Amino acid sequence: MKMQKTMGIELKSSAVKTVEVLRQRYTLTEEEGDGVLNHLIRGGDLTGYGLVNAVTRYSQDVGDYDRATEFEALGGKLIELSSREWKGLAEAA
Repeated sequence: MKMQKTMGIELKSSAVKTVEVLRQRYTLTEEEGDGVLNHLIRGGDLTGYGLVNAVTRYSQDVGDYDRATEFEALGGKLIELSSREWKGLAEAA
């Protein structure tokens, strides 16, 4: 049910700005942010659901097992965000 909620969250700002806010909020490196952005754009789904998928998909590109696991966990955290927290990501200025 929570995953379905993310499908209705349109990323209203640019994908770049959304990922930049994500990067700052969750202390991702620039390279990690670029990787998530790449998957978000390639996936073509500019919704909260697409962002969650981009984060978890990027985990497969991470060489370090512990860090990859952190990206999987981050995908789970994003699903649990409140509407207010999603608004901060989806409408990043």
